[in-house]
Formats: sequence, C-alpha cells, structure tokens
Amino acid sequence: MARNSEKQLSSLNRWLLEKERKEKEKKHPPRPNLSALSSASEIRQWLPNLKSELEYCLTQMGGVRNYTDKKTREFEEKVEALQQEYQRYLRKLRYFESQEGVSTTHGNVRPYVSKKRRLELQGNQSGQEKLPEISIPKKIATPLLDEEVKETVPLQPSKQSK
Repeated sequence: MARNSEKQLSSLNRWLLEKERKEKEKKHPPRPNLSALSSASEIRQWLPNLKSELEYCLTQMGGVRNYTDKKTREFEEKVEALQQEYQRYLRKLRYFESQEGVSTTHGNVRPYVSKKRRLELQGNQSGQEKLPEISIPKKIATPLLDEEVKETVPLQPSKQSK
C-alpha cells in the first residue's frame, strides 16, 4: 500500500512541476530566432531580454566567485555570443526602421572622414573656397524684460499726442 501511495504522490508531483513549467514558459517565452522577427516593434520587444541576459552573465563573471577556468571560459563565450546577437538585432532593427523611414536608434553608421578631407570635399562641391562663417549670436527670449520696456517706453508717441 505504501508503495502505491508513493507512486501516486510522485506522479502528482511530476504533474505539478510540468504545470508550473508551462505557466513559466507562457509568461517568459524563449527568445525567438532573429529570422522569425519581421518588424521593428517585435525586435524592440526582445532587446531588453537580450540586454538583461548579457548583464546577468557579466555580473556572474565580475562577482567575487571562485569559478573554475572552464566555467569562466563558458561565461566569456556566452558573453561574446550575446554581444554578437545584440549587434545583429540592432542591425536588423536599423534595417526595418530605414524601410519605414523612422529612426529611433542613436548614431548613424558612416565612415570616418577627417575635418581636412571634409573641407576639401565641400570646397570641390561648391566650386570655390569656403569662407569662414561669422556666427551671429541669437537673441535670447526675455518676455519679462520686454514687458518692462513696453511699460517705460511708449511704442507710438504720435498716436498718444492726438
């Protein structure tokens, strides 16, 4: 009898563990393959997940723990793989945003051109040398001071005398 009840309890335990695992998987589904994502919003949804996993690995490596060399190598390899995957996600996000005509990611990917070379290219495009531009200071908006000036100085003295 005792054996039967133990079997029943173990099968009940397996059933409960399976149920918990399915609920956890529904709440936190595994990250899909990048080729399965077809819009910028889907990619933005998974970027925080990828970033948090990367931060977790970095904290595990940086903490005061006595990991074996094998374990530290595993963490380093995982960090490299996650960084590459993050870059791929960003690249695809930029691609989708360029297709839509919207850009929310910072920085434009363009080759470096020195200031001297850029000035030469600008001079060639316009056909003449560029003169240094004189910067004119912009007027600062001061509404309170403008109101004080209006009160002290009449705007149109000719109309007031009539």
